[in-house]
Amino acid sequence: MKFGLSDDQYNYILKNVVEPLRKQGAEVWCFGSRARGDYQKFSDVDLMVVAEKDLTQIIGETLEPLSKENFPLKVDLVVYDELAESFKPFYEDEKKRF
Repeated sequence: MKFGLSDDQYNYILKNVVEPLRKQGAEVWCFGSRARGDYQKFSDVDLMVVAEKDLTQIIGETLEPLSKENFPLKVDLVVYDELAESFKPFYEDEKKRF
């Protein structure tokens, strides 16, 4: 599943965002419109990071190249432990592994 992303976009996010986080022991899930399938062409990419340890620095480092390289879509990284409890059921219903 590529969440409506082009091969280049999907592979770029996989290589530059998802894989560095996985190397730190995190799980990365897509949620929101791209996971549900009701996205628009320029919808953002919502990614949830589930990790046992604090990855704040790594998250910042993974997002920095996206802005510098003019990536055409906004990528939002959300840490599961920081998500409001009221939103967790919605996330759980629609999440898909990236």
